[in-house]
Amino acid sequence: MASYSRQGTQSAPGGERRVGATRRTMRENPLLISPELGKVRRASYALPEDQHTYGVKVVKNDGGAIGAIGHWDYGVPPARTQPRVRRDFIKLNRAAANAGMTNARELYQFSAIHEFPRIEKSARSARSTFPQPGTTFGKKTKPSTPLWNVMENKYQHEWIEKRYDPRESEGELPAIRPRYGDVYETHASLLRRHVETPQEQLPWRMERYRSLPGRVETFRSELAREHAMAAHSLDRVARTGTIGHGVYNTAKS
Repeated sequence: MASYSRQGTQSAPGGERRVGATRRTMRENPLLISPELGKVRRASYALPEDQHTYGVKVVKNDGGAIGAIGHWDYGVPPARTQPRVRRDFIKLNRAAANAGMTNARELYQFSAIHEFPRIEKSARSARSTFPQPGTTFGKKTKPSTPLWNVMENKYQHEWIEKRYDPRESEGELPAIRPRYGDVYETHASLLRRHVETPQEQLPWRMERYRSLPGRVETFRSELAREHAMAAHSLDRVARTGTIGHGVYNTAKS
């Protein structure tokens, strides 16, 4: 228990002194618990009594050893439930569209007087029948490779015989010989030889206006346009920007 003094201070458990009363909730709030030097930080949650047993108690009245010897408890299968009947919204929406329902109110009225049930199959009905007695479950294992064939390199000899068949000399089979020194093309070598020509990308226009000529012309005539472009090509050298429309560059020493 905490002790009080005349000055209004209280001695909390662990030797910590506080001004005022120390309530139980203060010892459960981690923000109000100050750490102590050289000691483990106190827990901020309340534990049950020492005689408390943790865990969930399993209550099962099976009769004990006498009941196990005297009789045998058989498992009772659960009762089969009726399949749930729900509305098939796919058929409902298809029928409403065929009937000409175009808004939410008409669809609501149509669904109120039409029913399209959909029976859900339970997991038990989807299961297959029980296997017959004597059925072997699992997958068949791959037969082991004969060790003697591996030791005498039988598979290598068979591969060589298939690759160099004596019928090749008679012309019955095409000759397959390993080729050495061939240079294989890589992606980089193909790009060095094949240079794609850049395709001019026209500005995007709507399909209905692609065949129509422009209606707005900035220059009065084609001659005025040529003079303006020639002047711009001479003046763009001293200006900033990608196409030379910026401010003039400052002199650099």
